[in-house]
Amino acid sequence: MTSSKTTRTFLTAVAAFILVMMFTLNVDAIGETGREKEQKLSNGVWESTVYVTDSKNDNVRVHILRISKGADVTLKAATASYYSPGSTKASRKKTIGSWGFANVKDMMTAYNASSEKEGKTIAGINGDFYNKDENGKTRGRLIAEGNIVNPTTDEPFFAVMNDGSYAMFDGSASSTGISEAVGGLCWLVRGGSVVGSGGDGDTTVSIGVTAAGDAVIACIDGREPTSAGTTMYDTGAIMLSQGCTDAILLDCGGSAQFVTNRGGKAVQRNVPNDGVARTISSALLVVKRSNSASNDIGAAKSMVKSNTSLTQSLKNGYYYYKANGKKISGFRIVNDTQYLFDKNGKGLTKTVKIGKTKYYYKKGKLIRTSDAKAGRVAIGYCGASSNGQNMLFAYNYGDKKLSIGLNPLVKKNSGKMKNWSNVRYLPWLAVVRFVKTIDVGDGVKNLGNYFMYISKNPFNEDAKKIISPLKSVSLPDSLTTIGKCAFYYNPKLSKFTIPKKVTSIKGQAFAYNGKVKYVFKGSKPPKFGKNVFKGGSNKSVIKAPKTKKWKTLLGSKKSKKNMGFTGKVKY
Repeated sequence: MTSSKTTRTFLTAVAAFILVMMFTLNVDAIGETGREKEQKLSNGVWESTVYVTDSKNDNVRVHILRISKGADVTLKAATASYYSPGSTKASRKKTIGSWGFANVKDMMTAYNASSEKEGKTIAGINGDFYNKDENGKTRGRLIAEGNIVNPTTDEPFFAVMNDGSYAMFDGSASSTGISEAVGGLCWLVRGGSVVGSGGDGDTTVSIGVTAAGDAVIACIDGREPTSAGTTMYDTGAIMLSQGCTDAILLDCGGSAQFVTNRGGKAVQRNVPNDGVARTISSALLVVKRSNSASNDIGAAKSMVKSNTSLTQSLKNGYYYYKANGKKISGFRIVNDTQYLFDKNGKGLTKTVKIGKTKYYYKKGKLIRTSDAKAGRVAIGYCGASSNGQNMLFAYNYGDKKLSIGLNPLVKKNSGKMKNWSNVRYLPWLAVVRFVKTIDVGDGVKNLGNYFMYISKNPFNEDAKKIISPLKSVSLPDSLTTIGKCAFYYNPKLSKFTIPKKVTSIKGQAFAYNGKVKYVFKGSKPPKFGKNVFKGGSNKSVIKAPKTKKWKTLLGSKKSKKNMGFTGKVKY
């Protein structure tokens, strides 16, 4: 009886402690692991870059802009056609309804060159989702200089009131008393609670308002080995940790742009998912007033830290992943690049072989053993293969080579990292648009969807300007799957050898390549998805073993049409 009472008392105390911690930390398992030096853009306007672990223990990079209530700036909504060189308030009002497309930096430049403006831009972010078929008309509310550009009530929106204060409203709210407004797809935080749901790791841009009346902007980099992106819930959790009582999601993915001017020129701080800044419909500009006061509002508040046990920091900027109470591997972030180290954070004590290339650490920098002058090398995680082994990649800027292999420090996936089923979105366009050669090391079984998806991006006309420089690919005998659009639009690729164990090649895997010789090693054809070779040259060649199954497949006009292959066949 006494023992049972003691147990109940203990359990009650534990439950109470957990509840207190939950409400104190706001979000369980969202913890800061690193921070770059904060930048003051103006009185009361601070820019920060922080690194956090989300609820899945993925590492995430967050760009934050905090605008204190009473700061010497004003926020201006803009469309691609609203501000232009020499434009006046009267002439701008006549542009309503014309819309158009431009990137955030161009919209900042257009504002600075206009007349009857309030100052110079020091920052800018993308605005709302838009309809490309309607020349960029936004989905939600948009108000510029008191002019109602789009009155729609479909989405919640952020507003600058006539008195200069910031507010958040439901889509049905009146536009009365509002001077500037941009809409957002959905609520992330509402009334002090996280309400966001869904999402799969895209780059996102969000805006919110704190109880003190500050405006907070956060851009979370996604689809990168060093920044996995977050779900909408975790995005909301990060906004809540910044003190936002209400916050909405603006546009995301390739449209996400976070631009700041630290006293020199405007620079896009987040990594563009398309490799170049996408032309979009609207933006929210931060303008430093010409007659700004000299008083300093004060420094930005730091990211709220949790005491998550999933990631622990070591001295000198090293961090390690922890699973079941044991250290499993570590990394150090240097200039936005994640470098691997051993579980004690001291750097690898032996050479690492990634693909066919060996690397070693020298004075904290990763160097190729075969060519110490080859240039800067980036190295980082990229999820787990289907056999549970954590992947890593190395990209050498000297010879434009991308090598992919298995993490020598981790033989089995910890279960705490995000378990990608393949090398999905591995380097993304910010890196792969420079790669000339690819070497995939032994043990890798799957190359995932959009692995080398360079150009002809249906969501970004600007990305079509990028021509893939890829000339050669080396794949391991262990490979079994090549994902959808994995090697899409590589006009300089001339030969591609497919290992014998490959059993599945997904749709459009080799679409829009140039004149390529595809050499298949397996006696049995893999399962081909639809339009694998769509848009390829009629001078391309498939060379396959002279077996009955290959001859049956390649002798069928229907099969070749399904694959989108128009070239020649050789045995």
